[in-house]
Amino acid sequence: MPSLEDIKLRGRRVLAERASFDATITDDDHPEGVAIRVRWHNRIDRNGDLDGNYAEVIEGIDRLIFSDENVADTSALLVLDDKPPLVIERNAVVKIPALKGASFSLDTREPSDGPLETIWVVARLEG
Repeated sequence: MPSLEDIKLRGRRVLAERASFDATITDDDHPEGVAIRVRWHNRIDRNGDLDGNYAEVIEGIDRLIFSDENVADTSALLVLDDKPPLVIERNAVVKIPALKGASFSLDTREPSDGPLETIWVVARLEG
């Protein structure tokens, strides 16, 4: 019988395969961009007075989920031909053409919650 971690890993591989988008990531070392695949996740967070005594703010929180099998995290290097290694780090910009060309700047890396995924909270860039 497979372990829970094996089941979770297999499920994440299938999800990454079926729900990810082609994207380009650019940073100081790769101004021309590097092709990757990434999943985009958005959730709504409600802040303020939820009882109705003062204003409530509804905020969208964007996250990008990278598969560790395709992209290195900040502690590992992914060697791409003879170009500088790609290190996923803060302020790198990810553009996803399938989402109407949406661009995101990596802001905060979330703690790991298991195998295979590196998750970043991102800021959506205008334009």
